[in-house]
Amino acid sequence: MKCLLCNTKVLEEPDLYKLLFRRDVKPHNICGFCQTRFHFISKEHCKYCFQNGDFNENICFDCRNWEIQFDDFLQHTAWYTYNQYMHDFFRSYKRHGDVELAKVFSYQIGENDFFKQFDLITYIPMSKAHQKERQFNPVKELFKELPLENIFEVARDTGAQAMKNRQERLNAPQKFKLIKEIDSSKKILIVDDIYTTGRTLNHARQCILDKYPKAEIETFSLVR
Repeated sequence: MKCLLCNTKVLEEPDLYKLLFRRDVKPHNICGFCQTRFHFISKEHCKYCFQNGDFNENICFDCRNWEIQFDDFLQHTAWYTYNQYMHDFFRSYKRHGDVELAKVFSYQIGENDFFKQFDLITYIPMSKAHQKERQFNPVKELFKELPLENIFEVARDTGAQAMKNRQERLNAPQKFKLIKEIDSSKKILIVDDIYTTGRTLNHARQCILDKYPKAEIETFSLVR
């Protein structure tokens, strides 16, 4: 097997963890060197959104601003930081449409016990125009090993997030709407590929809470 990122041969050596649990929680289909270039979020991070850093009361500036607007905090989890190598990965995956790269993290996502605690897992949708342009939904493809349910659609196309600066993202209006009834007693997880300002996931979460105010909702992104 060759590494999906650098095309070198991948040598898989079984370790004790794999032998005992038959599980590999590291990125699959890539070589050991490429694995080391993706950096996990450190122990010092915001307790609500997982932003790297040593913050006062472990709460970052972004989350304090969201508390003012939404009167509470997201319960978010993320695994990786957005370094240059992760930037290059998503440029190839999303901008250049190399859908095969979803397999870099699919095994890690599909086998991780974190996701088993949720009764309903949904994902951030794309506008019809954006879907037509890309021919695939990068978030849905990235998390396809999970039992995803589509409960949102984009009601207002506000343009691609990657083309906006930070302030434009923060000021973006609500663009999602629910397209199906859900059981609000279920524990819900909303997944996305990258958490930048938190606007997208906050909007998706609020879209559910507007109709089901007692719903228990958490969010997840591969990258923060």
